[in-house]
Amino acid sequence: MGWRITLLVAVLVLAPVRAVLGDELTQIVQQDLITLGYDPGAADGEPSVKTTIAVSKFQAENNMDPTGEITPQLAGVI
Repeated sequence: MGWRITLLVAVLVLAPVRAVLGDELTQIVQQDLITLGYDPGAADGEPSVKTTIAVSKFQAENNMDPTGEITPQLAGVI
């Protein structure tokens, strides 16, 4: 039971941090995609349909699985 409480506390504490970092990561990837000539929409940190399409196109053109997901690994490749 104790580990479940610890896990719950960790999730509750880290969830807002992850949301903020996710927004920053999304904005960085959006900016990088714009620099590379893709159209992810506004570089505002909010994932949109345009962002997902641009990410998928980048992934497909670079021999990656075109998931459309923004991850730290994707940011490292871009």
